[in-house]
Amino acid sequence: MSDSEPCCPVILVPGIKGTELTDEYPTDREAVWSVSNSLRGDFKRLALHPDDRRYERIEPARVAPGPLFNLIYEQFLTSLRHELSPTEDRPTPVFAFSYDWRRALGDIQAQLDTFIDEVIARTLLLRHYFGSGYRRRPRVHLVGHSMGGLVIAGYLAQYGGDRIGKVATLATPFRGAPNAVLSIATGQASMTSVDASPAEREVARLLPSVYHLLPNYDGALAWPQGLARGFYKPLAWQPSVYQTIAEYIRLYSRRDPAETAVLPDRIADAATILRAMLAEAQKHRDEVETLDLGKAGLSDRDWLCVAGIGEPTVDRIVATTVPLPDPAAFAKAAVFDGGKAIQIDLLASVPVDDYDPAAPEKTGVRTGDATVPLAGATPAFLPYESLVAVTRHHYAWWEIGDRLVNGLVDLHAALPRMNAVQSMVVGHFLGNGVRSIKALPPPGIAAKDWTPPIAGLVPG
Repeated sequence: MSDSEPCCPVILVPGIKGTELTDEYPTDREAVWSVSNSLRGDFKRLALHPDDRRYERIEPARVAPGPLFNLIYEQFLTSLRHELSPTEDRPTPVFAFSYDWRRALGDIQAQLDTFIDEVIARTLLLRHYFGSGYRRRPRVHLVGHSMGGLVIAGYLAQYGGDRIGKVATLATPFRGAPNAVLSIATGQASMTSVDASPAEREVARLLPSVYHLLPNYDGALAWPQGLARGFYKPLAWQPSVYQTIAEYIRLYSRRDPAETAVLPDRIADAATILRAMLAEAQKHRDEVETLDLGKAGLSDRDWLCVAGIGEPTVDRIVATTVPLPDPAAFAKAAVFDGGKAIQIDLLASVPVDDYDPAAPEKTGVRTGDATVPLAGATPAFLPYESLVAVTRHHYAWWEIGDRLVNGLVDLHAALPRMNAVQSMVVGHFLGNGVRSIKALPPPGIAAKDWTPPIAGLVPG
């Protein structure tokens, strides 16, 4: 790369829960979500209002995004800033995009669009960018972790790629993850990688972003015969989800209490809220599923997609039917038929990993990164054979600290800290590949048929 052609600035889009949230209403700002209070498990300040899910359940408040979680992203940002900068006096800017991860992804994409404007304007204040060809066609590279990659895909579908150079995504649930279902329905899949709690489950039921993570790939659902298929259907959700939202309406709605006094009315209102969140999430997923990179101005060689495998991961939700409690309360909501309701079978919805390193070309493998199954991490808009797979064994021997972090949070959350992954992202953005970095073709693809978008990867 010549001096007149510096690397495009980079924007890191973190995953769900990866940004601290701070209430700016008190004179002394209060942390609503941070490393310390995520472990403490006080979720009341995270809950959104049933009447307007842009704002908090407990008012007055003004919750705003703060820094990214250092444990996951600090090393990644530092590595990108150093490795992408040719010299100290010619830095490549690498920006962190902080956002409120509770919100609907369409809202977050609009904020990313504005942030891209800001990044380009700030980059053009640097002499070595202003005096180069960058000024004629300013663009940014985007790297997304987990839900951050879903934000990027949705952004390209909505806004196009005129200002985007290349993209790298790590452990992104392009087609969702059953953990989102468990978070909403049972609280068994913790948002914090610690023990789940009823309070966390109740908060998740009114977070639009969690519904954007619902799985829609083949095999994700095992329903009783004759029921409507898919988690975007109101029938797919157990009565307690409606009851939680209805209780929020009773406690926090701005309407006169007389308007929400009758339980069937509250359940019907809860069904309206749930339908709206499901419809919004399905629309976004449809946009991602039908994303045309060519129309967005990119090719599949511009997108590095890294997925974690080799970890036991829930990839299928099994459900049964049970008698509907209090049918009269649900009659007005017109959700359940015949007095039957859904109940998730936790004993059957278990993590599985049948990836065998000795048989890497085996097809139909059920595996993942402990949070996102491989089926959910496989985007419809990229050739499957272009995916890059990594396992916990791709940590270098000297990455002792990162191995310990992986033990605390799982491969999915720790993936940005892996040296091999950082090197791949740098090589992809610089366009010069990597030197002898080991990774794997996705299961079912022979090494000779593997087509990763960067040169120099060694199968193994």
